[in-house]
Amino acid sequence: MIVLAGSSGRTLAFAPGDLLKLESGKGLKHLYKVVAIDIVDSRKGSLLLDTDLAMLSLVTCYPFDAGESGGPLRYVVTAKMLY
Repeated sequence: MIVLAGSSGRTLAFAPGDLLKLESGKGLKHLYKVVAIDIVDSRKGSLLLDTDLAMLSLVTCYPFDAGESGGPLRYVVTAKMLY
C-alpha cells in the first residue's frame, strides 16, 4: 500500500503501485485502486469525467523526458474509490 501525505499534484504524480491512499487536510481518508493507465493523444481522445462511480483521474504530460513541454500526449491514471 502506498500512503501519500497530501493530495497535491506533486505528491500524486510520483505515486508508484496500484493503490492510492489519500488524506485531505480535513482528515478525510480515501483509498483508490488503479484500474487503468493510458497514454492519450489530447487531439483525439477525451476523458470520461461524469460517471456514477467515485473515480479519480490523474493526468500529466507525456513523455516524461520530453525536451519541450506542451506536446499532445498525456499520461492518464484512472482509479476507482474503494472507500
